[in-house]
Amino acid sequence: MNADRLARTIFPVRPSLLFRFSIAVDRIGRFVGAVQAWRAERAERRRRKQSEEILAELSLHTLRDIGAPESLINRRRRQDEFDAEQRALESRLRS
Repeated sequence: MNADRLARTIFPVRPSLLFRFSIAVDRIGRFVGAVQAWRAERAERRRRKQSEEILAELSLHTLRDIGAPESLINRRRRQDEFDAEQRALESRLRS
């Protein structure tokens, strides 16, 4: 009989060390996936905040033209009113 033709032994249960290694690899994979999902969510929040800041700098007319949300338009309107009041107050103080 030739040793090249003998079938490998098939274990019905994985050895304990291999089983523990498999569990560890699975847990590490889940942890890495959770970290990647967290980083992607954080980056999305950062991009959303940055885009809102850029939109907030646009004029009220431009915001209406592009169909910005009402909350952003109202925030810009309040900011314009506040700036106008500040300029009026400064001009009164200088007089």
